[in-house]
Amino acid sequence: MPRQFSKERALEHSTKLTYHVTDKERFYYDTLAYFDSLHLAPYIQCPTLVDVGMKDATCPAHTILPVFERITTPKALHVYPELTHAPCTDFNADVIHWLRRYLGT
Repeated sequence: MPRQFSKERALEHSTKLTYHVTDKERFYYDTLAYFDSLHLAPYIQCPTLVDVGMKDATCPAHTILPVFERITTPKALHVYPELTHAPCTDFNADVIHWLRRYLGT
């Protein structure tokens, strides 16, 4: 069963913000929770290449790995132990290889 987010859960994450959360912002958090990648992963229909930086505080591994596990199409995961939320030259090269493999270009 997919993890469900409530308004309270969304607001819990917003407590890190330094300003008061308005009703409009609460609406946005509720909407974003609905579009959580975990809920959308079963709908992926194309080969999928995922990278995860183990020092990424913006998209931490514990949020990426459950999504990856729910993808049912051909997939690959590249784990970078020292990567933060930043571009990775190695991954870019892998993307080119991946596209050539699946698009035949």
